[in-house]
Amino acid sequence: MAKTEPIVISPAVVDGLRMILTRLVDDKPALSRPADATESVDRDVITPRLLTAVQAGEFLGVNETTVRELWRDGELKSVHIGRGRKVSTVELWRYTNEHEQFDRDR
Repeated sequence: MAKTEPIVISPAVVDGLRMILTRLVDDKPALSRPADATESVDRDVITPRLLTAVQAGEFLGVNETTVRELWRDGELKSVHIGRGRKVSTVELWRYTNEHEQFDRDR
């Protein structure tokens, strides 16, 4: 009988698989951005988190005014809490994925 080598799976892959299985069992939609096997899993990506316009701007790499314009134009969904607005990290990933483009000229 041939000797087999053990399979080594990185902790990031294990965390990613655990997240996917949890989502499947809970019947929740999976996130659009899969965890990279070489990086640790970011807990803010796994757990939906509400961000302010300033935080969302940092996340997207734009000014908070741009985030407020996206809210105003209905391109980015928001949650009203008290007198303020927040946006979830899941919504930011959705927006990013839908607006991703590949520029062949570069």
